[in-house]
Amino acid sequence: MKKNVGSCFKQRAFEQGHEPDPKLVEIGKEIVKKCKGVPLAAKSLGSLMRFKTQESEWLYVKNNEIWRIEGDDDNDDDGDGIVRVLRLSYDHLPSKLKQCFAYCAIFPKDHEIEKETLIQLWMAQGFIGGSSSSLEEIGEEYFNDLLWRSMFQEAKEDEEGNIVSCKMHDLVHDLAQSVAGAEYFRMIEARDEEVAQPPTITIPEGVRHVALLDPGRYKRTNGIEFWSQLKLSNKVPTLLSPRKSYYGMRLAILFWSQLKLSNKVRTLLLLPPNYYFGMRLPIERIMSCACLRVLHLHLSFIERLKISSIGELKHLRYLHLSLAPLIETLPASITKLQNLQTMKLINCSSLENLPKDTGNMKSLRHVDLSGNEEIKALPASITKLENLHTLNLDSCGPFENLPDNLGRLRKLRIINLTITAGEHVMRELHGLNLSGDLTIEGVEQVRDGKEANLKEKPHLRSLTLEYGGEGNNDDDALEGLRPHPSLKELKLKGYGGMKFASWMIKSSLLPNLVRIQLRDCPRCESLEFSGPLPSLEYLSLSELISLKSITSKLRKGEGFFPSLKELYLFHLPKLESWSVVMAILDGDQEVVVVEEEEPHNSLSVVLFPHLPNRWIIEGCPKLESIPWGWPARERVDLCLIDAKALELVLKKKDEEG
Repeated sequence: MKKNVGSCFKQRAFEQGHEPDPKLVEIGKEIVKKCKGVPLAAKSLGSLMRFKTQESEWLYVKNNEIWRIEGDDDNDDDGDGIVRVLRLSYDHLPSKLKQCFAYCAIFPKDHEIEKETLIQLWMAQGFIGGSSSSLEEIGEEYFNDLLWRSMFQEAKEDEEGNIVSCKMHDLVHDLAQSVAGAEYFRMIEARDEEVAQPPTITIPEGVRHVALLDPGRYKRTNGIEFWSQLKLSNKVPTLLSPRKSYYGMRLAILFWSQLKLSNKVRTLLLLPPNYYFGMRLPIERIMSCACLRVLHLHLSFIERLKISSIGELKHLRYLHLSLAPLIETLPASITKLQNLQTMKLINCSSLENLPKDTGNMKSLRHVDLSGNEEIKALPASITKLENLHTLNLDSCGPFENLPDNLGRLRKLRIINLTITAGEHVMRELHGLNLSGDLTIEGVEQVRDGKEANLKEKPHLRSLTLEYGGEGNNDDDALEGLRPHPSLKELKLKGYGGMKFASWMIKSSLLPNLVRIQLRDCPRCESLEFSGPLPSLEYLSLSELISLKSITSKLRKGEGFFPSLKELYLFHLPKLESWSVVMAILDGDQEVVVVEEEEPHNSLSVVLFPHLPNRWIIEGCPKLESIPWGWPARERVDLCLIDAKALELVLKKKDEEG
């Protein structure tokens, strides 16, 4: 048994911290031999065995007939053996997972599959059962189960550690195609660039899903011949368009002229532009497919999109239209889509609003309007969508107003919101569940920042506060905009107050802050950081024209910005010093005595244990004191560093040496 393969199997098959049954261990060693030394096979089989506790169940897998298919397993090609392992794992999947897995055959090999999109597609196909309120949670369980069983690979995580996408191993993808059977058709790209004669393809009658990926390596003349000869069954319900290639519009016209769509089509999925081939889509044919459940189009090459009859697609549950710059308004008929669960209108740069009766679409759960800069208002009827779970407004707005009582939609999570501060909109923020980024423009108009209730919004990742023009620059207003301690990023621009809010610089109030950017705050003369800000990786101070000093107050034993990686000091013409002082704190963490400043090498403080590997120090002509020197062994990228600042750094190095 190869050690790493046996370890992969053991980690999956036996619960950590529990002594496994010796009999199962011995049977497991025999099962591992079926893996041919391949970790993927070991993980897949180990996951299969995890919930089998009886000796008879383990013997059944060990002696399964599948090992004897196509010959003696001892003489099998490794690839064949792995396929058998994967097939056995598939055979033991619950039926609810089998259909979800088979549906993944619709994607090309090596395609990065977004988890959220995949779950929404499963929902649209009716693969996920359960109460309406828990469909996404059940879909998440299905996804995680398939991931655990090694049906998915290369899972990517966001900064919070949540899985956002995955891929399928080529052999796993082959299995998905195999079990999908006659309902799926795929054309594999030609590997030999010298191939002159493309195949003549006839789509079988029973096909329900078609993927045409890349004829681009066939010679130009014969490529045109291929597309002109391609015949599609009138019952094809799924089509993946080929990649855009050098054949251009001529082939696109030939391809789409041959396309025949049956009114029994359930899914039409055209992948993003690197897979997209067409220049003009037969929209009128698509709109005639009355049984469509999924319509996913990237439309960057469409001259004009006429979807006035889209309301006739009564069974539509998933609609994705993106890169359609000529869509200015949506047809009113779209509000007739009573079964629509997911509506994504992304980067439709001319789209200005949603229909006023959007609230009639009672099944809507997910709306993504990201990239639509012209959308600056939401219809009042949106507050009727009681099943709405997510509303992505990234790059929309700024919104001067939000619909009354939007906060009453308790299931709703708004992603990436930009507003213009005003009394009404600030009150509406109070009850909203916000996530992602929040940008508030015109903060000088805020009377009472506490109305926004930002400190009760734990899912907010980034907060941007922008001042502009005349108005209230009262320090108290900024103090009231204190966010939740989970905040990761803070940006402040144009603030006209004399001092920064306490929550901005207290480590105990924002322990998870990773990025700070302070810009164009012309009246602030001093900046104090209280505590080490342990998670801070990026600090940018720019155009603080009155700033004279920066002080870091630490207790003995605390690190000085222990995680900082990037430091930018730009155009701080009056800045004279950055000092570290030791503070004695009382039980309430309030400073009661500050010791005399000492040379940093005598303090019980580790200064920059991970020294920034990128510095920009420019426009700081009066800077005379800094609390760190050149790193002993680390490489540092010095960009635009003032000669005087560089001299200080080198001087510190000499003192420490």
